[in-house]
Amino acid sequence: MKKSLVFIHDSLPAEGISGRVVFLRHFLALKDWDIHIVIPEYAFNQEITDHYPENFFVHTFPLRKRYWPPFSWSLSALVWYRNILWANEINKLLKGVSPVAVIGVLSSVFSITAANYAKKLNLSFIVFIHDNWLNSVEKDKKPIKKYATRVLNSAEKILPVTADLVSYFDTSFLKKTQVLLPVPCGHAGKALWREEMKLSVNCLHVGTVNYHTPYIFDHLLNNVFDDSDQLSVIYYDHPILNPFLNYNNFKRIDFFDTSSMALDYAVNNCSALVLYYGLTLEENPYAIDSFPSRFVEFVHTGLPIICIAPQESSFYKFMQKKEWPLLFTQSDLPDLAESLKLLKLNYFWRYYSNLTIALSQNEFNPEKIHNSFLKSLTRPDAYAEAENPLQII
Repeated sequence: MKKSLVFIHDSLPAEGISGRVVFLRHFLALKDWDIHIVIPEYAFNQEITDHYPENFFVHTFPLRKRYWPPFSWSLSALVWYRNILWANEINKLLKGVSPVAVIGVLSSVFSITAANYAKKLNLSFIVFIHDNWLNSVEKDKKPIKKYATRVLNSAEKILPVTADLVSYFDTSFLKKTQVLLPVPCGHAGKALWREEMKLSVNCLHVGTVNYHTPYIFDHLLNNVFDDSDQLSVIYYDHPILNPFLNYNNFKRIDFFDTSSMALDYAVNNCSALVLYYGLTLEENPYAIDSFPSRFVEFVHTGLPIICIAPQESSFYKFMQKKEWPLLFTQSDLPDLAESLKLLKLNYFWRYYSNLTIALSQNEFNPEKIHNSFLKSLTRPDAYAEAENPLQII
């Protein structure tokens, strides 16, 4: 009999740069499984579902019905009652489906729905955590933290991108935690040294663009880069970056349809990458316990990667343990100019490139990451057997 799983979330798994593509990649690899994707009605998108394979089944449920009581984070009875109603709707939609597990994502109210549905049917409940849910809300933080803690308590397995995302709620949950980094698309081709790299550095920024980003771009263009060097940035039309369009060595690149296309561009046109994850936690509060998925993605180019992050961040600590030579924080930004010059030397470029390739073949190997996810579905006792359940992959 074909195995099946149920995924309950606020959006469809889809191509792109967000966490949605991570779920898509995992589910596409489960070719012998039936994947039941459950979303609220407003999240349905025909353009996305048209590209789904035959083993994907999409189900939608209503946010509310006329006779349902209102929803309010401040009243716990209303929160849980609404989620029980949603779970009942999902149970009707999935009548006849016998899933191995229910998967939720700790990023919205629907993680509570997933927990209730799994509990109702006594099913294994697995929770992904890619970011701290509390950082994405401006109000109701206290009740949301309470509900998030209950969701994690009800989970059989927790799959965060860093252990810090779990210990923030309760360190006792670490015993059922397996760190699972975002699965990258992988890339067959790796960048090679080209003679023109001796003359200039073409650096592609692969981090998120927000209102803090102009500071680092200004620093790179005015204090680090030579006139012959170039900073390329992938972004949608963003007014805060308009002043940089006047620089001869600043290049805007439109978003690519897929991650593979972005990696192809980097391999064929760039000599290095820069991932900016903020200078302080005030600037990027997500950095304290999250991990940049774009780093996991772009290590598969084999290009040297300049990493800039807050010293207290999980990402900085991870790279520090790796003794990453191109790792910078606010205090050592002045050293960046000297490191950029080394990227024009064949020996150092190859050395940095080999470090990137080593990561792509080990911690960030997509097959290893997916196999770890698969174990969470097929080996319920995996955590009891693991010598170190917090070890990445």
